[in-house]
Amino acid sequence: MSSFSPLFRVSLFSLVLISCAQSQTASPKASLRTLIISGGPSADYNQYAIESNARYVEKLTTGGNQRVLFANGNRNSRTISTYKEPVIERELAVLLWILDEDSPYPSIEMKAPTLKRLDGSTAPKTIIREVESLAKNAKAGERALLYFTGHGGEGEKKGLFGSKDYDNTNYNGWGGDLSMQSLAPALQKWPANVPLTLVMVQCHSGGFANLIWKDGDTKKGIWPRDFCGFFAATGDRMSSGCTSEVDERDYQDFTTHFFAALSGVSRDGRPISGADYDRNGAVSGLEAFAYTNLNDHSIDVPMCTSDLYLRRTLGEKDDNGWMQTPYSAILNEAAPWQKAILNGLSRELKLSGDKRIGTVYNALKNFDSDDDESDDDYGYSGLSDDERDEFTRHFYNLKADVKRRFPALKSKKSPNNAASKTKAIAYLKTRPAEVASVYKAYQSYQSDGGETSEVREAKLLRFLRTSYTIALQKRLKEKGTAEQKATFARLRTSESRNFLK
Repeated sequence: MSSFSPLFRVSLFSLVLISCAQSQTASPKASLRTLIISGGPSADYNQYAIESNARYVEKLTTGGNQRVLFANGNRNSRTISTYKEPVIERELAVLLWILDEDSPYPSIEMKAPTLKRLDGSTAPKTIIREVESLAKNAKAGERALLYFTGHGGEGEKKGLFGSKDYDNTNYNGWGGDLSMQSLAPALQKWPANVPLTLVMVQCHSGGFANLIWKDGDTKKGIWPRDFCGFFAATGDRMSSGCTSEVDERDYQDFTTHFFAALSGVSRDGRPISGADYDRNGAVSGLEAFAYTNLNDHSIDVPMCTSDLYLRRTLGEKDDNGWMQTPYSAILNEAAPWQKAILNGLSRELKLSGDKRIGTVYNALKNFDSDDDESDDDYGYSGLSDDERDEFTRHFYNLKADVKRRFPALKSKKSPNNAASKTKAIAYLKTRPAEVASVYKAYQSYQSDGGETSEVREAKLLRFLRTSYTIALQKRLKEKGTAEQKATFARLRTSESRNFLK
């Protein structure tokens, strides 16, 4: 579970800069240079969704200067792990569910990449060389995007009693790991007049937010560049999105929602709206970040570079007193996109009252991720309340009815078990309305990945982290130095930019 660091406060100067950045929609679109790094460390861990992420971002950034690194860099190599779904009729799926038996598991099929570009592998040396080339060739008037999708891990602290390092985390490249601090030197010659956005969606990606400091070292001062980053998870947490499932409509991960909000188009081509929280006619990077916090029904706990800066600069040890702040006071300090996160998560988590911040903290402190009592609220996120009620009634009626009619189903060891299943399937076909209701809930439950408790925990963490960030904004406004306020304003201005527009 993530540790809870202090939040931040915004100066009037910061707010003016952010407002200006979000309103600059009339300026001509700058040319975008994009480097996409995608793939697992081996074929077994190179799931379909990882390549799908790369294809989605590749499509959105077509027309600019693109480079794409993927897996081993071989277009003809079958390095992508995909599920080959078994054909299963819905009556069988419903029967297995009410009998609490596993459905047939999909087999694995290996496929070759279908990316339009493939310029090399994700070996760490290749990544560093491409980043250095990107820095060398970027020119004034351009923007740049550095996008990573795949797997990541914690770093290791040196010494006899070394422990996990959540600041210097890793990206798992083909044949080796790329750490945050090993990536930092490749960025040091980045031109000051070319804005750079880093988006990383692998597990433990938040450790790379430390690139806001020179060489990724907090002791060396802030890196003086127009740079910001968005990450699917804090440095100490895993993220979602590494699946072999091929139906992209069911994906719940950072890439799916963040890029849909920025572009206005989902990965399967549907128009997306609702992320313009300040109603100025454009979607900023921070608004896309808020949209992701609200719509990503997964274990992701996203963060951005300004979050880290506030926690490092104004965070205090054992800083829990802020949790007594009334919710109304926190909301009063929030930007429109932050209000959207807090109010939206409050509705979803059924939070109310001015003491809800303390309530969420206590809930997280006592949280048991193996406790399934929240399944009614989070196990079937695709259903309305009426549909859930209908499912519950039909499910338990069918369960009692089937077991009464076919007693041999009560024991897998019964010699009549297989024949009874065949008869039960035929019987369920005479109950189409009830089966349809239960099957719809089954599909919704499957799309949640069975991670209902973990998803609830993630949403509680998102609420608390956003609240803490706003508290730190206020602390910055009241106690921060002029240099701290200027640095924070610069980060927020960079994060406000929509690099796709």
